[in-house]
Amino acid sequence: FIDLLLLLLLPMMTPGGHGAGQHSSSSRSMRCSLLLCSFLWVVGGVSYSNANDRTTISNGIVTAHFDKDTRGLKSLSQEGSNGWRLNLTSDDWSVRVGVYGSNNATFSSYSGFCQYLNPSSSSPNNNNDNNDYDDDDDMVATLVWRCRHPSQLEFQVVAKYQLFEGQSFMSKSLVISAQNENDADTDGSSFVIDDVQYGMIFERAEEEENAKSNAAKASDASEEEENAMSNAAKASDASALPSSFILQNVWHDDAPIAHFLRWPSEGRGLFFSVTNPFGKYLFRSSSQLYKGGYEAKTSYQPKFVASSSHTTDRVMIGFTALSKYYFERSNVNTGERLAFTRCVSHFLEDKASRSKLGTMKVNVAWDESDFQIDVGTPAGRHEYKRIIDRNHQLGVTHMVYGPRNTLHSNILNDTDDYKWEHVLWFSLGEQIREGRFDPATDPIPNDILDMVHYARSKNVSLLAYVYPLCVHWSKFPEAWVGGWTDISMPGVKDWLLSTLKAFIHKTGAKGFASDCGYVNDAPDNPRRYSQWRAWQDIIKALRKEFPDIIMDHRSSAHKWGPWHQLSGSYDEPLSGDENPETYGVPIASLSTDHVAADMLRQVNYKYAAFQLIPAVRIPGFMFHQTERTADNGTSPCFYEKPCFNNNTRDFDLLGYKYSVISNIGTAGLNNVLCMIPARDFKEYSLFPKEDLHFISKWLRWTDEHISYLENTVPIATLDMANLGSVDGTAAMASSDEGFLFLFNPNLVPMSVSIVIDESIGISNSSRQSSWVLSEIYPRSLPNVSFYYHSDAIQVTLEPSSAMVLSLFKQINVTKDFAGARTGVVGPAGKEVSFQLNHPTLIGDEAISFNGVQCSKEIDDGRDDDGNAKLQIMFGDGSLAVSHAMPLGDQLPSSQNTGGKFSTTFEVPISVFIQLMERENAYPIDWQSAERFATWLIPQRLLAYIFIANPDDSWSLKAKLDGESVTVHKAYNSRGVINGRTFTGFYLDLNELEIAPDVSYHLELNLPHRLPRGAFQGIFLHNLETSLTGNVTRCAIKTDS
Repeated sequence: FIDLLLLLLLPMMTPGGHGAGQHSSSSRSMRCSLLLCSFLWVVGGVSYSNANDRTTISNGIVTAHFDKDTRGLKSLSQEGSNGWRLNLTSDDWSVRVGVYGSNNATFSSYSGFCQYLNPSSSSPNNNNDNNDYDDDDDMVATLVWRCRHPSQLEFQVVAKYQLFEGQSFMSKSLVISAQNENDADTDGSSFVIDDVQYGMIFERAEEEENAKSNAAKASDASEEEENAMSNAAKASDASALPSSFILQNVWHDDAPIAHFLRWPSEGRGLFFSVTNPFGKYLFRSSSQLYKGGYEAKTSYQPKFVASSSHTTDRVMIGFTALSKYYFERSNVNTGERLAFTRCVSHFLEDKASRSKLGTMKVNVAWDESDFQIDVGTPAGRHEYKRIIDRNHQLGVTHMVYGPRNTLHSNILNDTDDYKWEHVLWFSLGEQIREGRFDPATDPIPNDILDMVHYARSKNVSLLAYVYPLCVHWSKFPEAWVGGWTDISMPGVKDWLLSTLKAFIHKTGAKGFASDCGYVNDAPDNPRRYSQWRAWQDIIKALRKEFPDIIMDHRSSAHKWGPWHQLSGSYDEPLSGDENPETYGVPIASLSTDHVAADMLRQVNYKYAAFQLIPAVRIPGFMFHQTERTADNGTSPCFYEKPCFNNNTRDFDLLGYKYSVISNIGTAGLNNVLCMIPARDFKEYSLFPKEDLHFISKWLRWTDEHISYLENTVPIATLDMANLGSVDGTAAMASSDEGFLFLFNPNLVPMSVSIVIDESIGISNSSRQSSWVLSEIYPRSLPNVSFYYHSDAIQVTLEPSSAMVLSLFKQINVTKDFAGARTGVVGPAGKEVSFQLNHPTLIGDEAISFNGVQCSKEIDDGRDDDGNAKLQIMFGDGSLAVSHAMPLGDQLPSSQNTGGKFSTTFEVPISVFIQLMERENAYPIDWQSAERFATWLIPQRLLAYIFIANPDDSWSLKAKLDGESVTVHKAYNSRGVINGRTFTGFYLDLNELEIAPDVSYHLELNLPHRLPRGAFQGIFLHNLETSLTGNVTRCAIKTDS
């Protein structure tokens, strides 16, 4: 009772009152501070009053009961055989309204200021509504109050509840409207929404027998309702005190994502989430008080009359089914993530567009430093068209277009701190800021339209790069506050929206990449919510008018969580700037695309498991951003005035495949391509056709497998990308079949076990099913094993590699496993094997791979786990090479702590043959400065001295056959020496004139006291595993 009283009195105890925070009389404004939606929930048996007084809404999955006597929600039920029911004793709201020139008054569902009207007797006024409702009379309920303020202003407050077709959640919001339509004193004024809160109180439950007794006393309830209440009473844990978990935002301490309540022994739970990034949540177990809310300051003007209203952001209340798996790092249950992301996905506003356009395929051209290109010159236009041509060849459909254009802008005129303004808005950014160009009235220059039309002729659409906040618009000098433009100030939002719309209409742009913030996120900024809401209104309106545009969100977009992403296209790639210095080296590698890919998977794990971003909003990052800073430390074309071409040739030929699979495996619906081989003519013209085919093939693959990729989720039993383990994702369709993406960032082979169950997104409804396993990358090994639900798949990944497996259901195990497999490809000179958990189900029918029939053999030396196995042997081993081959005959102990290490090695002739063939196929005239980039000059033979988390302050010494040799340091920033980008130490074996098949002795003097096992060995870099379709032998080995 005390908690309830405090909840209702809290608005009156908030500092304020008559005269507090007064506005000038000329503005005729009012200030309203609201404590909204105080839900008072009690779990347990409840006896009802007259059943005819209850209003019911249902979508067949969830049913909500309302009672006019209690003026609110009475119960919320999840239907079905495993359904359950939450019974409530009260459902209240309270609103503190402060009006200039008058005392504060607290409105609530029971206050003397408010008169309760009949349920659904009036429709809410939805003007200025933050939330669009697809109202279905069977799934919407409204409870209405009319409230009179002591100032004689009247308000209508509507509590609106909504269910959604096919969904297991409900929303509640309040629509607050001013009713004094003819009051001249209020015309032209505004009001402010502040301190919005939602609350629930869970009473201590009665004992189970008392709950049953109470349910039995509900004599006026129907037989069906009585049975439902009895079943609810039997769910003893559902009437026990739940555990509570608030999911914090990993990138924004002040913006938690959701509040989860759990009844673990029943496998059930609830989630609550305010649909903005400013939620605050509290659960007090002693009194079972639940509170949630958000701080908001939102002004509405110019009218405060009957047509003026505000709808609060929704609170979502959803049922969850708890699985046995939790993401260890975030403590989120996989069932909670599934329920919550389904809720968020329901409100995404580009679903129709995506079903038409397919997956996103966007080249962010600033990652190949397109800002160095002056398209105001013939040479610059020719170079830029080459980028467009390459995107066309790859199957990329959109580009973020941001070159220089000295015909229309000049870096010397930029006013932003980053010196990008001259490339914004297709190079018209400076003129728009100064008011010299208005896309609504002025013609677009022909040279700009020519580039748009050329791109369109190649099936590529251009996106404009824009800054919403950090431009000092001359039209709104008063909106420039603290180095930011406040887009929530009167007129700014509408002008920015109309300018964006006119720009799209005039130029034919197909969207925007927005950067430099949406909100001034300083802790002391009182208008954070107002600015966030203004930006949401802008992108929502853009999406409504231009449903097929792409909105690439950057800068601080990653901080704002799942409800920030409803109208956009995808979240911020890498959760920050893409420059190598920004994200550092999460896992060391001499391949820049491997470094970026490992970072991508770490970030996307956080998006998925911490922020609960739906797969359709998780961003990709394919390849890498080339280093912007020149080796001499200057910053050409940004920050500094000199502008010249820098690092135009930078494609990672041997590392890019790992990056492609990392993008598709974690964000296959949003393929964001970075540095592509286009700016340098030789890199463009000599780029191997088979590599073009690889990229375009996998991009097409994403379009063909959308129904699987939209359910991509981290495998619950695996950690995010880290040394010492395998990480991975699962992409299962609703039919419980699909794909596994596995990654080994280590320089040694790693084995992993994957269970076929909820840990990979396969539901328990498929307990009786079986699946056939195939490997589709890097090898082609179709139908190599079969599994039942809860079986474990065991595979081994080669060093620094990715693997894609498919799992598809089969009807008849014996029949489906038999037959001929074609198109089989495996490692030359090696054997591959797969476990067979159920060998007795293999029939007598022939099984073959590329025409080689598998023999049935008895094997007394079966695997230690007791499984039978399928073995396939591939030929052509005389010249076979393996990726990341160890240098020498000895690897260090896993317990080593550095110090001295020595090994004897020979480099086989096959290694030199592969490098020579690559040089002939890719004959670029590499320059000496490019040797700093360890991913360039791919015919080089480098020996990587791999140490986890290396430090460039260390000193390593090496001797080859007793003679001191140079140990090089590698940086992900090419020739820019920056400890943050240090990737480790290596030997250049070409420089040392290593000959094939000659024995050498190498001694290393490593730092002492390294972390145990940090030094993993020395590995040959720039080698690719040799693959062949020459199957020489196949056997199925069992014990009988």
